[in-house]
Amino acid sequence: QSGRHKMITAADCTGHGVPGAFMSMLGVSTLNDIAAQKDLSGCPITAAAILDGLRDKIIAALQQQDSQQEAQDGIDMAFCIIDTEAMELQFAGARRPLWIVRDKKIYEYKGDRMPIGYHIKGNMPFNNTVIPLKGGDTVYLASDGISCQPDGSSRRQKFTTKRLKNLLIEIQGKTMDEQRLAIEQAMNKWRAKPDGQLAPLIDDQILLGFRI
Repeated sequence: QSGRHKMITAADCTGHGVPGAFMSMLGVSTLNDIAAQKDLSGCPITAAAILDGLRDKIIAALQQQDSQQEAQDGIDMAFCIIDTEAMELQFAGARRPLWIVRDKKIYEYKGDRMPIGYHIKGNMPFNNTVIPLKGGDTVYLASDGISCQPDGSSRRQKFTTKRLKNLLIEIQGKTMDEQRLAIEQAMNKWRAKPDGQLAPLIDDQILLGFRI
């Protein structure tokens, strides 16, 4: 947070165990360093510029040089900067979108199809999207963990992004605490096996929401 500007992100690092934990620590510390050096009130820093800088530092820290690293080390991320006075939001995404629910409709802003890390597209800059905000808007950033979660049946059917978006529209009349509970209940119902046990989680499930 810097004055009237607030920076919010949801990020999912590749890998599990020690490699995943290391990437998470590296990503958080690097992002904090970049954010601490940006005076958002004094210069037009964009969300995309912060992702560009984060990618450069991650590649340098990991010494990534070839496509083999692409599949091993990286971060999928949705990142936004909110200007509370101008009532607008800047968004940049690395393989992750941003959703805004407004008047019972959901609006999707897609991220770029490249991670924070080495990619075949090289150093192509991330795109920056400026979105006007309205009071009552609810903004969501998420990993792919919920949409990819299999159900408790033998079909192993995925929850899908479509179901998640429909759920977010359905619960808009609720407070944010009530929404959290409704989402947890929906996922427990989805994961329930015939014997009452829950199917195991296959990935981190990140869903961050806030209301303007």
